[in-house]
Amino acid sequence: MPISLGRDDNKQLASGATGGGMVTPVWKDFMQKALKDVPVMKFKPPSEFPRPKPVKI
Repeated sequence: MPISLGRDDNKQLASGATGGGMVTPVWKDFMQKALKDVPVMKFKPPSEFPRPKPVKI
């Protein structure tokens, strides 16, 4: 789900505004509401993922 903030006339949003700085609060608010009933899952540390065997050439 892409988020884009900007103006149709290509003018600056605000002094010092950046795309990431403007979009992050919107995305955070959306995701908190979208995932409010989803249980938190911990990520596996990289050491727990299976490692592929090297291929001999």
